[in-house]
Amino acid sequence: MIDQDICIEPIARSHVRNLFQCGNPTLDAYLHRYARQNSERGLAKAYVATLAGDRNVIGYYTLSASQILFEDAPPDLVRSMPRYPIPAARIGEFAVDIHYQGKGLGAILLLDALRCICATSEGIGILAIIVDAIDDSAARFYRHFGFEDFGGHSLQLYLTMQDASAWVAK
Repeated sequence: MIDQDICIEPIARSHVRNLFQCGNPTLDAYLHRYARQNSERGLAKAYVATLAGDRNVIGYYTLSASQILFEDAPPDLVRSMPRYPIPAARIGEFAVDIHYQGKGLGAILLLDALRCICATSEGIGILAIIVDAIDDSAARFYRHFGFEDFGGHSLQLYLTMQDASAWVAK
């Protein structure tokens, strides 16, 4: 477990991003080149983790609004719902620096993302949180926290807001 104070905040110019390496070149490149700009443009809000007193990014995630087409939604999610698109939040890019993997930072970041989404859901409709896991290992990580496979796609998962609220309340 991480025994140092972790700060999670919106990405800023002052964060050192170029040293971050998670083992996936796509996720590294996103943080290095696009995360701050996309966050400023409102495409996907990026949140970064640093150690207290340090500006080096050790983990990050992005959030954006999304929807699930009614006909594509898992039956359990849309039971008793009108046949409209289902409002959702999307956890986009999500990564932990290789030096901090396996130390609990991923769980800290995910709980922070769920808290943020739960707070947002008090002001706008959100029925579920969706994520496209980058690989099988990431999918296992999300399943550990209650995410379920989305319509037979093993890397596309969802979590109901009810379940997210339960995680946040713990």
